[in-house]
Amino acid sequence: MTREEILAKSRNENKGKDFMELDIVKKSRGIASAFALILGAGLNLLATFRYGRSFTIFWVLFFAAFAADGLTRGITMVRGGRKQGWMWLGYGALMGAMTVLAVMKYLRELGVIA
Repeated sequence: MTREEILAKSRNENKGKDFMELDIVKKSRGIASAFALILGAGLNLLATFRYGRSFTIFWVLFFAAFAADGLTRGITMVRGGRKQGWMWLGYGALMGAMTVLAVMKYLRELGVIA
C-alpha cells in the first residue's frame, strides 16, 4: 500500500467520528463509575453504623466493577502489544476472584447455599 492509500483508508474509517465527544464520554463514564462506588461505600458505611453489619451486595458490585475494568484494560493492552496489559489482566483476575467470593458470601447470607 502506498502512503496515499493508507491515508485514504484511515480517513474513511474515521469519517463521521467526533474524537472529542468520544473522549468526553470515556472520561464521564469513569467519573460516573467512581461516583457510584464512592456513594455505595458511603451508604454501606452508614448501614454498618446503623445496623451493625455490612451489606455484602455492595462488595459484589464493587469487586465486579473493578474486575470488569481490569480485564477490559488488560485484554485491550495485550492485544495492542503492551506489556503492562498482563498486570491489568492479573488485577482483573484477582478482582474477579474477590467477586466470586463475595457472591458466595451473599448467597450464604440469603440461605441459598449452606
